[in-house]
Order: sequence, then structure tokens, then C-alpha cells
Amino acid sequence: MKKIAAIIIAACAAVNLFAQNSRTETLMQTWNGSGWENTGKLTYSYPAADQKVITTHTYDGAGWIPAQRMTMTNDAQGNTTGMIIEMYMGGTWTQISSSTTTNTYQNGNLVQSETNANGLLSRDIYTYENGKLKRRTGSIHTGAAWMDTDRETNTYDGDVLAYVIMEEYNGMSWSNYMKTEFNYSSGRIDYTETYIWDTDWVQHQIMYNYYDGDGSVSHQHIQVWNSGSSMYEDGQMWYHTYSSTSVREDLALVPEQIELDNYPNPFNPETTIRFTLPEDASVTLSVFNARGRLVRTLERESPLRAGTHTVQWDGRDDAHTPLPTGIYIYRLSSKAFTRVGRCLLVK
Repeated sequence: MKKIAAIIIAACAAVNLFAQNSRTETLMQTWNGSGWENTGKLTYSYPAADQKVITTHTYDGAGWIPAQRMTMTNDAQGNTTGMIIEMYMGGTWTQISSSTTTNTYQNGNLVQSETNANGLLSRDIYTYENGKLKRRTGSIHTGAAWMDTDRETNTYDGDVLAYVIMEEYNGMSWSNYMKTEFNYSSGRIDYTETYIWDTDWVQHQIMYNYYDGDGSVSHQHIQVWNSGSSMYEDGQMWYHTYSSTSVREDLALVPEQIELDNYPNPFNPETTIRFTLPEDASVTLSVFNARGRLVRTLERESPLRAGTHTVQWDGRDDAHTPLPTGIYIYRLSSKAFTRVGRCLLVK
């Protein structure tokens, strides 16, 4: 499985995630129309200098319930080399996936990351311009060749990142799906504004960053665009807690929000596709074969609440015909995002 996607790769490129062994918790609250309510929590621990553990919790109205745990290891440059994902089931942690990543560097820059998850190969290729990261291109291996899936292109204003455009590949051409603009104050990210592609860029959400006295991000305020009222409205608040004994962060990060994976993988005859939404959304979940042909639609513009959801796929197409052994790509999409995973059906 490809490493869980971040919304903005450029933010991760700007700051070494493993150098920030100071954040201990992120509390997420959602506006319900009359007040803020708890919806999610991330806790962070650092068992070793090259290891980071992120645990996701959901709120049931009375207390926090552990849901998922992700353990990452990194190389000397701070980039991921391994990941284990576990789910909390029946009072115990159960591993659902693991992966190893090989990173390649040139002149100190990361140029390629290749991930192997139970024989499923994915790859990110990074290109640079004037010493700055210009583009990341993601692809998966179909068993015969590499197939592009998505890419992110950075544009700079002098030495600072101005905006990122994210595209997806449909097997024939690239198409826009998201753009994020960065706005600065006193050398720090003041706020980011995100747009989604229709026939033009349409406003989607804005995130404001607030800093404490030593320059760490204390909290972030997310507002979502309401096309009916043509204005931004409250969506979420994220509150960050840090260790007082560690080096603190000095730039705003956009945390990983949309999680997507499946288990078991490889599978026969059925697999469970699991995804976590940071906010309410109408989503479509589709399955494609290795050639990019749509074979199954599991969810079609289904309105879902923020939180964790699971969908079973029985390895059949829309006509309920069993599909052959091979790699299949599943895509979760809404008006605001697109995320891609891959799985192996073995007969």
C-alpha cells in the first residue's frame, strides 16, 4: 500500500516530519451549527529517534476510543522507510498492513521512493527546479509496467511556495482536481486556501494558522465554502499540544487527514476497504482494473459523516461476475479530493 496520502506534499517537503518530535496530541473539533464538538484525536509518540507512532481516536460522546495506529520508521534524511498500520478490534490491536520503502537520493535530494506492500509496488518520483521541489509523480506497478496515478506540481514566488496543483491520471490524460494557495505573514504560513476543479477553480476551504510565543502552531481554524451563501463557514478546529522538552515546530503543517486502505491484501474472495473522512462529504468509491477500466462502483455520491467507514468488495464487477486474479485500483473521490489505493486479488 502506498503511504497514506497527505493533502499537501509541499508542506511535508518544507519541514522534516521526524525532526518534529515535540507534538504529542492534536484534538479535532467540528462545528455542529451551534457549537464545537469533539470528533477526533491524534496522539503522537516517539519510541526511537527514527520512529514515530500516530494513534487515531474517535469520540463516542462519552470518551475517546482508539481506532487506528500507524508506526513509521525513517532514514537519516527523515524520509519514511517502513510503515505498519494496525486497527483496534475487540480490545486488541490487529495489524492490517505493512510496507517497506526504498528511497533514492541525488545531490542530497530525494528523487525516488519505491514502496512494497505485500508485493504491491508503488512509486513516487520527485523532480527539482533551481534547487526546489517542482513535482511529485505517483504511479503503481500493474505487474507489467508502471502506471501513473497522480501528481502534484509546486509553483514558487521567489524562494517561498506560492501554490500547489494536484492532478489525477485517467489512463489517457491528466486532469486538475485540487489547488492550494499559501499565504504568508512574518515569514510563516498565515493561511492556506484550497480550491477544487469544476470547469474552473472553485473555492472549497480555508485554513488559518495560529502560533504561540515560541513560533509553534497552537491551533488551526478550518472554514468551508458555502456556495449558497457565497461565504466561508466554520468547519473544524485543530488544537495541538507539544512536549516541553523537545525542539518545537516553526512552520504550519497540514496533518494527514484522509486515510484509505484495505485488508486483507492480497485477498480472496473478499476485502474490506476502509477510509477516514475529516469532515462530512458525499463520496464515490470505484474499482478499476490494471488497464484503468472501471469494473465496480461501490459507493456513488453517498453522503457520509466525518469518521471511519468500511465497504466490502467481493471481487466481482457491476454485473456480479467474478473478476480474474490481478491488481485492482480503488479510488475514493468527492468534490474536494481524490485518493487512490491498490489491492491484489488472488484466485
